[in-house]
Amino acid sequence: MRPTASPIISSVPGLRGVSGWQAAAMALVALTSLQAATLKPYLVLVSGSRANLFTTLLCALCLLAAVAGAAGMRPRPRPLEWLGTAALLLLALASGLASAEPLESTLRSAAVMLPAAGGFWCGRVLVTGRARAEGLAWLCCLALGLMLVFSLVSWLRFGQVWRLLDANPHPYAARLIALSFGPLALALIGAGRRRLAAWASLAVTFLTLFATSLRSAVVAPAVMTLLGLGWVRAARRWLLVGLLAAVAVAAVFFAVFPDKRAELTPTSPPVYYRLESYAFAWHVTMAHPWLGVGLRAPRGHLLADYQMRLAPVSKQKFADYLDLVVTHENVVLTFMAGLGLPFTLLYLALLALALAAGLRPRPADPPGRRALRLALALPLAGLLYHFMVFDGLLHPQVGWFFHLLVGTGVGLGQSTHNATGATIL
Repeated sequence: MRPTASPIISSVPGLRGVSGWQAAAMALVALTSLQAATLKPYLVLVSGSRANLFTTLLCALCLLAAVAGAAGMRPRPRPLEWLGTAALLLLALASGLASAEPLESTLRSAAVMLPAAGGFWCGRVLVTGRARAEGLAWLCCLALGLMLVFSLVSWLRFGQVWRLLDANPHPYAARLIALSFGPLALALIGAGRRRLAAWASLAVTFLTLFATSLRSAVVAPAVMTLLGLGWVRAARRWLLVGLLAAVAVAAVFFAVFPDKRAELTPTSPPVYYRLESYAFAWHVTMAHPWLGVGLRAPRGHLLADYQMRLAPVSKQKFADYLDLVVTHENVVLTFMAGLGLPFTLLYLALLALALAAGLRPRPADPPGRRALRLALALPLAGLLYHFMVFDGLLHPQVGWFFHLLVGTGVGLGQSTHNATGATIL
Protein backbone atom coordinates (compact mmCIF):
# COMPACT_ATOMS: atom_id res chain seq x y z
CA MET A 1 0.00 0.00 0.00
CA ARG A 2 1.46 3.34 -1.04
CA PRO A 3 1.82 6.08 1.59
CA THR A 4 -0.56 8.96 1.07
CA ALA A 5 0.41 12.59 1.16
CA SER A 6 -0.61 14.65 4.16
CA PRO A 7 -2.70 17.68 3.13
CA ILE A 8 -1.21 19.78 5.96
CA ILE A 9 2.38 18.95 5.01
CA SER A 10 1.64 19.40 1.31
CA SER A 11 0.63 22.99 2.00
CA VAL A 12 4.22 23.80 2.98
CA PRO A 13 6.28 25.08 -0.01
CA GLY A 14 8.74 22.45 -1.21
CA LEU A 15 6.90 19.57 0.51
CA ARG A 16 4.14 18.97 -2.01
CA GLY A 17 3.16 15.32 -2.08
CA VAL A 18 5.20 14.41 1.02
CA SER A 19 3.63 11.72 3.19
CA GLY A 20 3.55 11.90 6.96
CA TRP A 21 6.17 9.13 7.11
CA GLN A 22 8.51 11.05 4.79
CA ALA A 23 7.98 14.22 6.83
CA ALA A 24 8.94 12.34 10.00
CA ALA A 25 12.04 11.00 8.23
CA MET A 26 12.98 14.53 7.14
CA ALA A 27 12.59 15.75 10.72
CA LEU A 28 14.90 12.96 11.87
CA VAL A 29 17.44 13.98 9.22
CA ALA A 30 17.26 17.57 10.47
CA LEU A 31 17.80 16.55 14.10
CA THR A 32 20.68 14.24 13.14
CA SER A 33 22.30 17.00 11.10
CA LEU A 34 22.10 19.51 13.93
CA GLN A 35 23.54 16.99 16.38
CA ALA A 36 26.31 16.02 13.96
CA ALA A 37 27.20 19.67 13.41
CA THR A 38 27.43 20.63 17.08
CA LEU A 39 27.86 17.22 18.79
CA LYS A 40 25.24 18.41 21.24
CA PRO A 41 23.87 16.46 22.96
CA TYR A 42 26.67 13.88 23.15
CA LEU A 43 26.19 10.59 24.96
CA VAL A 44 28.71 7.79 25.59
CA LEU A 45 26.91 4.57 24.66
CA VAL A 46 29.76 2.07 25.20
CA SER A 47 32.04 2.67 28.16
CA GLY A 48 35.71 2.64 27.21
CA SER A 49 35.15 3.20 23.49
CA ARG A 50 36.15 6.52 21.95
CA ALA A 51 33.95 5.95 18.90
CA ASN A 52 31.15 8.49 18.48
CA LEU A 53 28.34 5.96 18.73
CA PHE A 54 25.56 8.40 19.59
CA THR A 55 25.78 10.15 16.22
CA THR A 56 26.19 6.70 14.67
CA LEU A 57 22.92 5.57 16.28
CA LEU A 58 21.07 8.60 14.93
CA CYS A 59 22.46 7.88 11.47
CA ALA A 60 21.30 4.27 11.73
CA LEU A 61 17.77 5.44 12.52
CA CYS A 62 17.93 7.73 9.49
CA LEU A 63 19.02 4.79 7.35
CA LEU A 64 15.98 2.78 8.47
CA ALA A 65 13.73 5.75 7.71
CA ALA A 66 15.26 6.13 4.24
CA VAL A 67 14.84 2.43 3.49
CA ALA A 68 11.18 2.66 4.49
CA GLY A 69 10.72 5.85 2.46
CA ALA A 70 12.20 4.28 -0.67
CA ALA A 71 9.06 2.13 -0.99
CA GLY A 72 7.14 5.17 -2.18
CA MET A 73 9.70 6.34 -4.76
CA ARG A 74 8.95 6.32 -8.47
CA PRO A 75 11.21 5.12 -10.03
CA ARG A 76 12.57 3.05 -7.20
CA PRO A 77 16.33 2.72 -6.60
CA ARG A 78 17.88 -0.09 -8.60
CA PRO A 79 18.65 -3.36 -6.77
CA LEU A 80 22.35 -2.88 -7.58
CA GLU A 81 22.39 0.26 -5.41
CA TRP A 82 21.04 -1.64 -2.41
CA LEU A 83 23.39 -4.57 -3.06
CA GLY A 84 26.40 -2.23 -3.10
CA THR A 85 25.45 -0.78 0.27
CA ALA A 86 24.77 -4.23 1.75
CA ALA A 87 28.11 -5.56 0.49
CA LEU A 88 30.01 -2.67 2.08
CA LEU A 89 28.19 -3.16 5.39
CA LEU A 90 28.97 -6.89 5.42
CA LEU A 91 32.63 -6.39 4.50
CA ALA A 92 33.07 -3.76 7.21
CA LEU A 93 31.40 -6.04 9.78
CA ALA A 94 33.56 -9.01 8.77
CA SER A 95 36.71 -6.88 9.01
CA GLY A 96 35.83 -5.76 12.52
CA LEU A 97 35.04 -9.27 13.74
CA ALA A 98 38.27 -10.67 12.26
CA SER A 99 40.41 -7.98 13.87
CA ALA A 100 42.78 -8.51 16.79
CA GLU A 101 40.50 -6.11 18.70
CA PRO A 102 37.08 -7.23 17.45
CA LEU A 103 34.87 -5.09 19.70
CA GLU A 104 36.56 -1.75 19.10
CA SER A 105 37.19 -2.40 15.39
CA THR A 106 33.57 -3.49 14.87
CA LEU A 107 32.32 -0.36 16.62
CA ARG A 108 34.61 1.71 14.42
CA SER A 109 33.32 -0.09 11.32
CA ALA A 110 29.78 0.76 12.39
CA ALA A 111 30.82 4.39 12.97
CA VAL A 112 32.06 4.52 9.37
CA MET A 113 29.38 2.60 7.50
CA LEU A 114 26.13 3.57 9.23
CA PRO A 115 26.67 7.34 8.74
CA ALA A 116 27.84 6.65 5.19
CA ALA A 117 24.82 4.51 4.29
CA GLY A 118 22.40 6.65 6.27
CA GLY A 119 23.63 9.91 4.80
CA PHE A 120 23.70 8.63 1.23
CA TRP A 121 20.26 7.03 1.28
CA CYS A 122 18.62 9.97 3.04
CA GLY A 123 19.96 12.24 0.32
CA ARG A 124 19.08 9.75 -2.39
CA VAL A 125 15.52 9.10 -1.19
CA LEU A 126 14.41 12.24 0.64
CA VAL A 127 16.24 15.14 -1.01
CA THR A 128 14.86 14.75 -4.53
CA GLY A 129 14.47 17.72 -6.81
CA ARG A 130 15.30 21.39 -6.50
CA ALA A 131 12.78 22.32 -3.80
CA ARG A 132 14.05 19.75 -1.33
CA ALA A 133 17.69 20.52 -2.19
CA GLU A 134 16.96 24.15 -1.30
CA GLY A 135 15.45 22.93 1.95
CA LEU A 136 18.66 21.03 2.70
CA ALA A 137 20.61 24.20 1.94
CA TRP A 138 18.59 26.08 4.57
CA LEU A 139 19.19 23.25 7.06
CA CYS A 140 22.93 23.45 6.37
CA CYS A 141 22.79 27.21 6.92
CA LEU A 142 21.10 26.66 10.28
CA ALA A 143 23.65 24.04 11.34
CA LEU A 144 26.50 26.24 10.10
CA GLY A 145 25.11 29.22 11.99
CA LEU A 146 25.04 27.21 15.22
CA MET A 147 28.62 26.09 14.63
CA LEU A 148 29.77 29.67 14.04
CA VAL A 149 28.08 30.89 17.23
CA PHE A 150 29.72 28.12 19.27
CA SER A 151 33.01 28.87 17.50
CA LEU A 152 32.89 32.50 18.56
CA VAL A 153 32.19 31.55 22.18
CA SER A 154 34.96 28.94 22.02
CA TRP A 155 37.45 31.47 20.66
CA LEU A 156 36.57 34.03 23.31
CA ARG A 157 36.85 31.44 26.09
CA PHE A 158 39.71 29.19 24.96
CA GLY A 159 41.42 31.05 22.13
CA GLN A 160 40.55 28.15 19.79
CA VAL A 161 37.47 28.13 17.57
CA TRP A 162 36.94 24.37 17.71
CA ARG A 163 37.27 23.48 21.39
CA LEU A 164 33.54 23.59 22.21
CA LEU A 165 32.59 21.55 19.15
CA ASP A 166 35.16 18.76 18.87
CA ALA A 167 38.24 17.26 20.48
CA ASN A 168 40.11 17.61 17.19
CA PRO A 169 40.22 20.56 14.77
CA HIS A 170 40.24 18.33 11.67
CA PRO A 171 36.67 16.94 11.93
CA TYR A 172 35.53 20.42 12.96
CA ALA A 173 37.03 21.92 9.80
CA ALA A 174 35.57 19.12 7.66
CA ARG A 175 32.08 19.92 8.94
CA LEU A 176 32.51 23.60 8.11
CA ILE A 177 33.56 22.66 4.58
CA ALA A 178 30.57 20.33 4.15
CA LEU A 179 28.05 22.81 5.54
CA SER A 180 29.32 25.53 3.19
CA PHE A 181 26.92 23.89 0.73
CA GLY A 182 24.14 25.87 2.41
CA PRO A 183 25.35 29.43 1.80
CA LEU A 184 26.89 28.41 -1.53
CA ALA A 185 23.55 27.12 -2.82
CA LEU A 186 21.63 30.18 -1.62
CA ALA A 187 24.27 32.51 -3.06
CA LEU A 188 24.11 30.83 -6.47
CA ILE A 189 20.32 30.55 -6.77
CA GLY A 190 19.25 33.50 -4.61
CA ALA A 191 18.98 37.20 -5.33
CA GLY A 192 19.21 40.53 -3.57
CA ARG A 193 19.75 40.56 0.16
CA ARG A 194 19.55 36.79 0.48
CA ARG A 195 22.44 36.38 -1.93
CA LEU A 196 24.46 39.07 -0.12
CA ALA A 197 23.83 37.41 3.25
CA ALA A 198 24.85 34.02 1.83
CA TRP A 199 28.17 35.37 0.51
CA ALA A 200 28.82 37.08 3.84
CA SER A 201 28.12 33.80 5.67
CA LEU A 202 30.52 32.00 3.35
CA ALA A 203 33.22 34.59 4.02
CA VAL A 204 32.81 34.15 7.79
CA THR A 205 33.01 30.38 7.34
CA PHE A 206 36.29 30.62 5.42
CA LEU A 207 37.67 33.05 7.99
CA THR A 208 36.79 30.54 10.73
CA LEU A 209 38.56 27.81 8.75
CA PHE A 210 41.61 30.08 8.64
CA ALA A 211 41.43 30.44 12.42
CA THR A 212 41.81 26.67 12.90
CA SER A 213 45.47 27.09 11.86
CA LEU A 214 45.17 23.91 9.75
CA ARG A 215 46.97 24.04 6.43
CA SER A 216 44.42 21.71 4.83
CA ALA A 217 41.57 23.93 6.01
CA VAL A 218 43.11 26.83 4.09
CA VAL A 219 43.93 24.83 0.96
CA ALA A 220 40.40 23.35 0.72
CA PRO A 221 38.72 26.76 0.07
CA ALA A 222 41.39 27.44 -2.57
CA VAL A 223 40.55 24.13 -4.25
CA MET A 224 36.87 25.03 -4.13
CA THR A 225 37.47 28.51 -5.58
CA LEU A 226 39.57 27.31 -8.52
CA LEU A 227 37.15 24.44 -9.25
CA GLY A 228 34.24 26.87 -9.19
CA LEU A 229 35.94 29.20 -11.66
CA GLY A 230 36.75 26.26 -13.92
CA TRP A 231 33.21 24.88 -13.63
CA VAL A 232 31.63 28.10 -14.90
CA ARG A 233 34.34 28.36 -17.58
CA ALA A 234 35.54 31.69 -16.30
CA ALA A 235 37.97 33.68 -18.42
CA ARG A 236 41.64 32.91 -17.91
CA ARG A 237 42.17 36.21 -16.14
CA TRP A 238 39.69 35.18 -13.46
CA LEU A 239 41.42 31.84 -13.01
CA LEU A 240 44.67 33.79 -12.60
CA VAL A 241 42.99 36.09 -10.07
CA GLY A 242 41.74 33.05 -8.14
CA LEU A 243 45.21 31.49 -8.15
CA LEU A 244 46.83 34.73 -6.98
CA ALA A 245 44.22 35.06 -4.23
CA ALA A 246 44.99 31.52 -3.05
CA VAL A 247 48.72 32.31 -2.98
CA ALA A 248 48.04 35.53 -1.06
CA VAL A 249 45.93 33.70 1.53
CA ALA A 250 48.69 31.09 1.93
CA ALA A 251 51.27 33.85 2.46
CA VAL A 252 49.10 35.50 5.12
CA PHE A 253 48.49 32.12 6.77
CA PHE A 254 52.20 31.35 7.15
CA ALA A 255 52.82 34.89 8.36
CA VAL A 256 50.15 34.54 11.07
CA PHE A 257 51.15 30.95 11.95
CA PRO A 258 54.94 30.79 11.31
CA ASP A 259 55.26 27.44 13.11
CA LYS A 260 53.20 25.86 10.34
CA ARG A 261 55.91 26.68 7.83
CA ALA A 262 58.46 24.78 9.94
CA GLU A 263 56.21 21.70 9.85
CA LEU A 264 56.67 21.41 6.09
CA THR A 265 60.20 19.96 6.36
CA PRO A 266 60.64 16.24 5.47
CA THR A 267 61.69 15.41 9.04
CA SER A 268 58.57 16.99 10.57
CA PRO A 269 56.22 14.30 12.02
CA PRO A 270 53.12 15.38 10.03
CA VAL A 271 55.15 15.18 6.80
CA TYR A 272 57.28 12.06 7.28
CA TYR A 273 54.40 10.08 8.79
CA ARG A 274 52.00 10.82 5.94
CA LEU A 275 54.75 10.21 3.39
CA GLU A 276 55.87 6.85 4.77
CA SER A 277 52.24 5.80 5.31
CA TYR A 278 51.84 5.28 1.57
CA ALA A 279 54.43 2.50 1.61
CA PHE A 280 53.56 1.11 5.04
CA ALA A 281 49.80 1.03 4.38
CA TRP A 282 50.50 -1.05 1.26
CA HIS A 283 52.71 -3.34 3.35
CA VAL A 284 49.87 -3.82 5.86
CA THR A 285 47.39 -4.38 3.04
CA MET A 286 49.55 -7.08 1.45
CA ALA A 287 49.75 -8.85 4.82
CA HIS A 288 45.93 -8.67 5.25
CA PRO A 289 44.50 -8.06 1.77
CA TRP A 290 40.96 -9.35 2.17
CA LEU A 291 39.64 -7.83 5.40
CA GLY A 292 42.52 -5.64 6.60
CA VAL A 293 43.70 -5.51 10.21
CA GLY A 294 40.58 -3.70 11.43
CA LEU A 295 40.01 0.01 11.91
CA ARG A 296 42.30 1.52 14.56
CA ALA A 297 43.69 -1.94 15.32
CA PRO A 298 47.39 -2.31 16.29
CA ARG A 299 49.79 -2.40 13.34
CA GLY A 300 53.15 -2.07 15.09
CA HIS A 301 53.89 -5.80 14.86
CA LEU A 302 53.94 -5.50 11.07
CA LEU A 303 57.00 -3.22 11.27
CA ALA A 304 59.24 -6.20 12.10
CA ASP A 305 59.83 -7.14 8.44
CA TYR A 306 59.26 -3.64 7.02
CA GLN A 307 61.98 -1.45 5.51
CA MET A 308 61.58 2.33 5.50
CA ARG A 309 61.16 3.59 1.92
CA LEU A 310 60.04 7.21 1.65
CA ALA A 311 60.63 9.15 4.89
CA PRO A 312 64.15 10.27 5.94
CA VAL A 313 63.72 9.05 9.55
CA SER A 314 64.46 5.87 11.47
CA LYS A 315 62.00 3.01 11.77
CA GLN A 316 61.83 3.56 15.53
CA LYS A 317 60.85 7.18 15.09
CA PHE A 318 58.13 6.17 12.63
CA ALA A 319 56.97 3.42 15.01
CA ASP A 320 56.65 5.89 17.89
CA TYR A 321 54.43 8.16 15.82
CA LEU A 322 52.48 5.16 14.51
CA ASP A 323 51.55 4.22 18.08
CA LEU A 324 50.43 7.80 18.72
CA VAL A 325 48.32 8.38 15.59
CA VAL A 326 47.02 4.79 15.04
CA THR A 327 45.58 5.51 11.55
CA HIS A 328 47.26 6.59 8.29
CA GLU A 329 45.85 10.15 8.14
CA ASN A 330 44.46 9.36 4.70
CA VAL A 331 41.04 7.84 4.08
CA VAL A 332 42.06 5.59 1.17
CA LEU A 333 45.15 4.25 2.95
CA THR A 334 43.23 3.72 6.19
CA PHE A 335 40.46 1.85 4.37
CA MET A 336 43.00 -0.34 2.53
CA ALA A 337 44.92 -1.29 5.66
CA GLY A 338 41.96 -1.37 8.02
CA LEU A 339 39.13 -2.81 5.92
CA GLY A 340 40.93 -4.57 3.07
CA LEU A 341 41.17 -4.20 -0.69
CA PRO A 342 37.69 -5.55 -1.63
CA PHE A 343 35.97 -2.98 0.60
CA THR A 344 38.19 -0.11 -0.55
CA LEU A 345 37.86 -0.84 -4.27
CA LEU A 346 34.09 -1.34 -4.03
CA TYR A 347 33.64 1.84 -2.00
CA LEU A 348 35.73 3.93 -4.41
CA ALA A 349 33.89 2.50 -7.42
CA LEU A 350 30.46 3.22 -5.93
CA LEU A 351 31.54 6.69 -4.84
CA ALA A 352 32.84 7.50 -8.32
CA LEU A 353 29.58 6.31 -9.89
CA ALA A 354 27.51 8.35 -7.43
CA LEU A 355 29.58 11.50 -8.01
CA ALA A 356 29.35 11.08 -11.77
CA ALA A 357 25.57 10.53 -11.60
CA GLY A 358 24.97 13.43 -9.27
CA LEU A 359 27.39 16.12 -10.42
CA ARG A 360 27.68 15.62 -14.17
CA PRO A 361 26.15 18.67 -15.90
CA ARG A 362 23.22 17.90 -18.18
CA PRO A 363 22.26 20.10 -21.17
CA ALA A 364 18.59 19.89 -20.20
CA ASP A 365 19.21 21.16 -16.65
CA PRO A 366 17.52 24.48 -15.83
CA PRO A 367 19.88 27.15 -14.42
CA GLY A 368 18.76 26.56 -10.84
CA ARG A 369 19.59 22.87 -10.95
CA ARG A 370 22.98 23.55 -12.56
CA ALA A 371 23.72 26.00 -9.74
CA LEU A 372 22.80 23.39 -7.13
CA ARG A 373 25.13 20.85 -8.76
CA LEU A 374 27.94 23.39 -8.52
CA ALA A 375 27.06 24.12 -4.87
CA LEU A 376 27.33 20.37 -4.16
CA ALA A 377 30.51 19.85 -6.17
CA LEU A 378 32.58 22.52 -4.41
CA PRO A 379 32.35 21.32 -0.78
CA LEU A 380 32.65 17.70 -1.95
CA ALA A 381 35.88 18.61 -3.76
CA GLY A 382 37.15 20.40 -0.65
CA LEU A 383 36.36 17.37 1.49
CA LEU A 384 37.98 14.92 -0.94
CA TYR A 385 41.18 16.96 -0.74
CA HIS A 386 40.91 17.11 3.06
CA PHE A 387 40.50 13.32 3.23
CA MET A 388 43.94 12.92 1.66
CA VAL A 389 45.56 14.31 4.82
CA PHE A 390 42.94 13.34 7.43
CA ASP A 391 40.88 10.22 8.20
CA GLY A 392 37.66 12.19 8.00
CA LEU A 393 35.29 9.30 7.31
CA LEU A 394 36.24 7.62 10.59
CA HIS A 395 34.27 10.42 12.29
CA PRO A 396 30.49 9.85 11.99
CA GLN A 397 29.77 13.58 12.13
CA VAL A 398 31.87 14.05 9.00
CA GLY A 399 30.82 10.90 7.15
CA TRP A 400 27.14 11.82 7.62
CA PHE A 401 27.43 15.21 5.89
CA PHE A 402 29.77 13.99 3.14
CA HIS A 403 27.48 11.16 2.09
CA LEU A 404 24.34 13.24 2.55
CA LEU A 405 25.71 15.63 -0.08
CA VAL A 406 26.69 12.74 -2.37
CA GLY A 407 23.22 11.21 -2.07
CA THR A 408 21.59 14.59 -2.65
CA GLY A 409 23.46 14.88 -5.93
CA VAL A 410 22.11 11.50 -7.05
CA GLY A 411 18.60 12.40 -5.91
CA LEU A 412 18.81 15.72 -7.71
CA GLY A 413 19.55 13.92 -10.93
CA GLN A 414 16.56 11.60 -10.72
CA SER A 415 13.09 12.13 -12.13
CA THR A 416 11.42 11.29 -8.83
CA HIS A 417 7.73 10.74 -8.22
CA ASN A 418 5.90 10.74 -4.95
CA ALA A 419 3.28 8.30 -3.85
CA THR A 420 0.49 10.15 -5.66
CA GLY A 421 2.39 10.12 -8.94
CA ALA A 422 3.09 13.86 -9.01
CA THR A 423 6.59 14.83 -10.09
CA ILE A 424 8.62 16.66 -7.46
CA LEU A 425 10.57 19.33 -9.35
